[in-house]
Amino acid sequence: MKGKELKGKKLKGENLRDRNSTPERETTQGNFPFSRRRGMTLVMALIIVLFGSILIVGGFELAMSSKKLSTARSRRYSDQMLASDYIEKAKGAILHKMSSSNRAMHPSLGSDWKVDPRPIFGAVDDLLINDPDLHADTVEKGRRVLLEVFDLTYETSQVGSAIPNDPAELRRLPPVLNLTSTQIGSGSSMKNVGKAPGAPNVVDAPDTTGSSRIDLDYFGAYLIRVQLFRLPASPGDKPIRVTEEAFFQVLDPKNDP
Repeated sequence: MKGKELKGKKLKGENLRDRNSTPERETTQGNFPFSRRRGMTLVMALIIVLFGSILIVGGFELAMSSKKLSTARSRRYSDQMLASDYIEKAKGAILHKMSSSNRAMHPSLGSDWKVDPRPIFGAVDDLLINDPDLHADTVEKGRRVLLEVFDLTYETSQVGSAIPNDPAELRRLPPVLNLTSTQIGSGSSMKNVGKAPGAPNVVDAPDTTGSSRIDLDYFGAYLIRVQLFRLPASPGDKPIRVTEEAFFQVLDPKNDP
């Protein structure tokens, strides 16, 4: 009897172990789908992080490119305003000096500018108006600024033979604007703003053959040229911007003091 009871208890214990072990096997088997889902989630997270990093880098590069473009535009605008400011100041100084004396300003070549034949000049600098208010070689707003004012009332016969043989001098040579009394009404101006360095001059000389010339005491024609250079400056540097304006002014002899 006791043997049967022990046997029954043993069987019951085995059945109990079997029942207890079944959930363990199911749980173990059920872990495989869960592990795969967890692996997929990790891969998706890495992909999202990767694409997010790409978007961040792309956005940063776009922002930097936009900033550089904006800075370049601002720099060009600043250069334009700087050159225009020097041109307007030079023009104002010329008009003020002419109206004060009722005489046009002309370069000094060691002889009278009005004599016939006109004096020969061997360098473009001989056409510069020698006045401290009409020349500048300075630094402003991060640029080297070179201001020059040339007289345009010369004749082509005055150009020395050395200038055509020197490409650098020939590029600096301003155009002729020597009008006749029948071609002049009132003062006028012609702009060549921001032309590329080395570009041809745009003011052409009218045909004055057989015409009576106006008295140069009362007629002035000028080219104001402003060149901007990068800093630090080095010998032989080319200007990054050349701004020019040509204009003429006629005075009335009746206003002589």
